[in-house]
Amino acid sequence: MEKEKSTKEKIIDALEDKKTISINPPPRDRACECCGRKDMKPFGKAGDPLVGDFDGALLVKTFRGFDGCVGASWECRDCIIK
Repeated sequence: MEKEKSTKEKIIDALEDKKTISINPPPRDRACECCGRKDMKPFGKAGDPLVGDFDGALLVKTFRGFDGCVGASWECRDCIIK
């Protein structure tokens, strides 16, 4: 009997099954570019600080300004909230 997949495993499988082209895909190692974590809590609907529906996403592309320059990175929920 096969073990039930976790929500995270189901999300990763669904992302890998998509036959789409992504111009700016998340990192191949699926790690947060801010803290480096790979074991992340997915975004939810209510209570998350982002505008939009990111339910189930592990990483979200974030744009931040530093000294007049704008930088972009794929960040986990914990990094965006802090």
